[in-house]
Amino acid sequence: MKNFNIYIVGLVLFTTMLSQVSCKKEFLEVVPKGQTIAITTADYEKLLNANYLTSSFNASVYRGDEVSGLQPYFDGMSDLINLRMQRLFRYEDRVYNADQVPDEITGESNYIRKLYLFNKIINEVMASQGGTEAQKLAILAEAKAGRAICNFMFLSDFTKPYNAATATTDLGIPNLTIADVNQKNFKRETLNQGYDLVIKDLSEALPDLGITVHRRKISKLAAEFYLSRVYMAMNNYPAAKLHVDAAFLECSKAAIPIELYDYSVVLNPDNPDAPGSWLPDSGLGLDNEPLAANNTEVIYNITAGWFQFQSVDAFVFSPRTAGLYVPADRRLNLYSPFELFSAKIHPNGMRRRTSGFFTGMNVGPTLADMYLMRAECNARANN
Repeated sequence: MKNFNIYIVGLVLFTTMLSQVSCKKEFLEVVPKGQTIAITTADYEKLLNANYLTSSFNASVYRGDEVSGLQPYFDGMSDLINLRMQRLFRYEDRVYNADQVPDEITGESNYIRKLYLFNKIINEVMASQGGTEAQKLAILAEAKAGRAICNFMFLSDFTKPYNAATATTDLGIPNLTIADVNQKNFKRETLNQGYDLVIKDLSEALPDLGITVHRRKISKLAAEFYLSRVYMAMNNYPAAKLHVDAAFLECSKAAIPIELYDYSVVLNPDNPDAPGSWLPDSGLGLDNEPLAANNTEVIYNITAGWFQFQSVDAFVFSPRTAGLYVPADRRLNLYSPFELFSAKIHPNGMRRRTSGFFTGMNVGPTLADMYLMRAECNARANN
């Protein structure tokens, strides 16, 4: 009986202590040490700024018409990353092994993780603390545009080209609009629904987006660019023309330089000491080529990592592409005719990429893209 009484007293004391702790703060409300839970508008802005889009070993790099595979380097690639590159280059039906999950979806810098963060911001920022209505709307707009760009890249990688006649039945991607780590339903919507969401997000974002102030911050210029590109992908060239024209108007408002480089100056090997020159070439790329954050042609930087020693000589531009350049074309200095760490010259005028060797290449929108897009829209209108 004595032992039972001691047990009862102990149980009462423990219950009392537990209730006092619970009253002060629920266990699940305790923020783990070294972690932050987004509460304020400033928290969501930091989350947004850290969620810039990147890609690794972008699939389109290996499927371009200008790319050739060079033996024996091409067959010498054996690990899973390089096997994926080989299969992409060959346009094989299966790019990944049956037990692999595509890195485009689950990689640290790729679609699903990025969409989760964009959705978290979209669904929560307007209820955040401490910010003005205008600040919250600006963050919301950037997140919506970011989700749209991410989904457009996702659609481009995993679906058929848009065809209005079949888009309502062709499979698209899962249209993810919530931030739930426990979500298990990833049903693919139609291609038409995927493009509709992209256009809706970009269109809703436009009024609250600002001018271009940084090349990793989504601006109204970037949104206009992507609306034009999306409509081009849908073969709606009149709509694409409206938005590319609007993008050119936004260029003049930018707070940072948006302008083309003069390759006759920056890539002139006879004058590597000229102001702004990207030369000399260390053998591993141009020494002074600007980072994407400083590249005046870049509108919004999306970096695609591409460098691997095993494949640097395996993928070169094709003899047909080489034939498009005259010997004096300065753009050839973005590529090397020599094998890596060798004086051996690639055959048939083929060259390997050296530009952006360690920093990755920009696959985001550029001013040069805009000129080409406007030219195609004019050509489609017989202008």
